[in-house]
Amino acid sequence: MARIAAVATGFGALPLLAGFSESSLPTGALYGAGWPAFGVAAAILLDRRTDPRVGRAVAALAVVPAAMAVIALSTAGGPVWTRVEELWRAADFVVVLLTLVLLAWAMGYAPGRIPRRRLFWVLVWSSVVVGAVAVADLTLDPRGEAVVLTLGMWSLAGLVTRLTTATELRPVDEPLLDVVAAALTLAIGAAMGVVVRLAGTRAGVPAPDLTAAFAAVTSTALAWPAAAWWRRSRLTRRYGTGTLTPADVASITAGLHRLTDPRELLAKAAEMVAVSSGHLEVTLVVGEDSPDVPPGWVDHPLLVGGDRVGTLLLNHDDPEGPEPRQARLVGQLVPTVALVCRAVGLAVEAEHARQDVARERDAERARILGDLHDGLGPVLSGMSMRVQRPSCAGAPACCCNHWPRGWPRQGETSAGSCPGSTRRRCSTPTWPERSSG
Repeated sequence: MARIAAVATGFGALPLLAGFSESSLPTGALYGAGWPAFGVAAAILLDRRTDPRVGRAVAALAVVPAAMAVIALSTAGGPVWTRVEELWRAADFVVVLLTLVLLAWAMGYAPGRIPRRRLFWVLVWSSVVVGAVAVADLTLDPRGEAVVLTLGMWSLAGLVTRLTTATELRPVDEPLLDVVAAALTLAIGAAMGVVVRLAGTRAGVPAPDLTAAFAAVTSTALAWPAAAWWRRSRLTRRYGTGTLTPADVASITAGLHRLTDPRELLAKAAEMVAVSSGHLEVTLVVGEDSPDVPPGWVDHPLLVGGDRVGTLLLNHDDPEGPEPRQARLVGQLVPTVALVCRAVGLAVEAEHARQDVARERDAERARILGDLHDGLGPVLSGMSMRVQRPSCAGAPACCCNHWPRGWPRQGETSAGSCPGSTRRRCSTPTWPERSSG
């Protein structure tokens, strides 16, 4: 397919090559100097196989100068180059319109963000080219009109190549921001140059034009940083900053040691991510499992060391998904958000571990108390009772057979009885003193 583009380019460049053989390049040959650029564009497109229909259409446009030369040769009249020039002057506007219609048809329209923006820029630049050619036809001589047409075709071929090979295109208003920033910068420089020239002329300063030019250049150079800041602030308002600063991370993780509710920390982190990425709503989910993604949301797994620690859910304001710039900014945020999510997960695990240790400690304490009450308690109570109420058997110090006659027995319930269950055990025999009565 690239050979077809090469043949078309060579065939369309024949009138231009023939014009170089003259002492000065004829105006008729200059009219067709811009069309071989379409052949180069066709070679690039057909070689990359990005869009064969656009490549074939652009290759057909490369032979327009040769076709115009053949038509001019078939007519009777004066010299060849004069006939070619007259034909171009009579049909240049129609040829340009047919070229633009062919390009619009080749690029077509398909649902989606990229085809829509591609067709938009083709139509916008086509309008610029048509307007430039119309103004040149009314105001310039034939040679100037041929130069404008050549420059228009070169720019159009380059635009088609760029739009067809591009994998992503910015929103249509972003280039307008660039144009506005550049126009403001140039306007400030020009205004300063005019003011300096008027002031220098009135004051009689030598070479006021040179002074005014120097002032204009200096003012333009000084105004450009301000215009760039204005452009950057507008883009930041749309896409966010794209970074989480160390202060943001410290603000999120400052509540970890205070046992703050993890949901509050995750909500705070999600809010900062929404501001940094320019999304309407952001949700952070901690865990290895993939959560259910609501319609219109996009999920980004959060990985730390190859392990999934959570999921970042983003709600876009555009149903077609995030802009390429916005997707890159989110990709820059994901590693930092993953570390924050991991820190929150570790804090939650540590809190659960502390709660488990406290529960195990309370349970073990209750078990020990139960064992003391149910097992060792009765044993100690029995031992205490035995110490307090000695048994008669095996206790010679308290035996009834060795009790002195006439002395009262301690703990005796009836005469002549000595119940062992009610006697006091004594390590040393103690004899009560006999009453004097």
